Amino acid sequence: MKKKIVLSGIVLAIAIALAVLFAANPFSGESKPNTVASTLLCRELPPEEIDFTILNDIYASIKESSVFRATADDPQTLYRGGAVAVFKQLGVPESQIPRWVWGEIDQRIATGSIDFTVFQRIYERLRDDPQYQNDPAYQDLRNPSLTREFFRAAIDGIIHKGLKDPFASYVDPEAYRLGQTDLSGQYQGVGMRHDLKDGKFLISEVFPGQPAEKAGMRAGDEVLAVDGKSLQGCSSFAFTSAIRGRAGTTVMLTVKREEKILDIRITRDVISMGVIASCPGYAFPENRGKSDRTLKVYCPLRDEKGNEVSDILYIKFEEFTEVAIYDLETVLRQADLSRFRGIILDVRGNGGGRVDVLMKTLDYFFADDRVFKYTDWADGSRTVYQYDRFDYATKIPMVLLVGPDPQSENPGAHNNSFSAAEGFAGTLQDYGRAILIGEGRTGGKGTTNQYFPLRGGKVGVLYLAIGLWKTPEGRTVQGEDLDGDGYEDTGGLMPDIVVQWTDEDYAAKNRDSLWDPVLFKAIHTLQETK
Repeated sequence: MKKKIVLSGIVLAIAIALAVLFAANPFSGESKPNTVASTLLCRELPPEEIDFTILNDIYASIKESSVFRATADDPQTLYRGGAVAVFKQLGVPESQIPRWVWGEIDQRIATGSIDFTVFQRIYERLRDDPQYQNDPAYQDLRNPSLTREFFRAAIDGIIHKGLKDPFASYVDPEAYRLGQTDLSGQYQGVGMRHDLKDGKFLISEVFPGQPAEKAGMRAGDEVLAVDGKSLQGCSSFAFTSAIRGRAGTTVMLTVKREEKILDIRITRDVISMGVIASCPGYAFPENRGKSDRTLKVYCPLRDEKGNEVSDILYIKFEEFTEVAIYDLETVLRQADLSRFRGIILDVRGNGGGRVDVLMKTLDYFFADDRVFKYTDWADGSRTVYQYDRFDYATKIPMVLLVGPDPQSENPGAHNNSFSAAEGFAGTLQDYGRAILIGEGRTGGKGTTNQYFPLRGGKVGVLYLAIGLWKTPEGRTVQGEDLDGDGYEDTGGLMPDIVVQWTDEDYAAKNRDSLWDPVLFKAIHTLQETK
């Protein structure tokens, strides 16, 4: 039995939390002194009731659809994982959890069935019992702004302790709604990125050539108000909602820059976020500029001695979103491949994306019909993925860079090649089409995931793995935490050539932010290819 293709990618919730993007069309800006708005954009919300019975809906989705559902059969692990996570959120260590809590849970475990209403009883007693109302450790239970955090903690405890799915997650309604355009690569907004620090909305990046920049926005600006309404008390998602809107509409931002208060007006529009960059640069359609405008490498390329390298085509993949299909095709069609000795494809820091995009971009590098991967589903069926339509660069030597992106603004565990990026790399490696070079194993996300709305999406969605995909040779990249320490001990793809950063490399990067020993190795590898 065949299954339809389902979107694949690293947890969208993590990507939204790390950076919410906005993009739009240029408009003339206003810059004039202004007073800070007194009207609040975000009104104080009434207390939000926690309904832990939703956990039963989550468990039902896991048992019905998760490819890891067999690991979620231990009531003790599920209950205790959820309880410990909630009390940890309160700042109460496991050793200080009231004994009666374990009594309630043990009674529930003894029944041999799963029913998370026990968490509702525990929560209500802690909230309402006078014994705990005066205990500083439990004061947050009566803080309306924190109630969702307790609910999220319980979910995280259950799915991370009781379900061996490292990428399973709960996504709240706002985050899910705002993230719906991410896998298409299109946004409506003003073309900038922000951080929320100590209650301040600080612009961290203004995209070159986009409306926010042309209207006068700058990195470092603090946004005080949107359309005359103060941002005091707003969440990052509320700010995002206020900035986004229909193409052609305008938004007025009140910003603080040094000691000045300015009004800046911008018109929103729909644009495709750039997920493909190249050196040399080639013109994108729709007046979106050239493909080298967002590069974070020297162009022309340089080796470690500073020598320019003009006979290698460099292509950077940020994500496998829909626009990547067309932008990669644009670069390959315009490039005269006879000028180049080889191509460097760079998927470092690429979190993944859509399966159909993966197949179509892989097809550009193969002359015949190939199996690009296959997926084994939770119900035992299998889908084989093949595609053969275009032949753009089927013979030219290639190197593929995998692993962490040295230019990433978000270093850490999530800075690696994941999911569709690993599928791309695994296929090229299995067929010997490219040499993989990197610092070590890739991220290890070998699942196909799907969102499951909870109660119609009103209380959020659950992100679960519903299939395990494998490379053409049958390799799985899915990682597993064998010792329970929260870090994966297996999984990922091992590069053909491993490059370790040395102390000299780190020192060189302090002098030159674009220093990149992995890229240097790729250049030399292609230069040595006959």
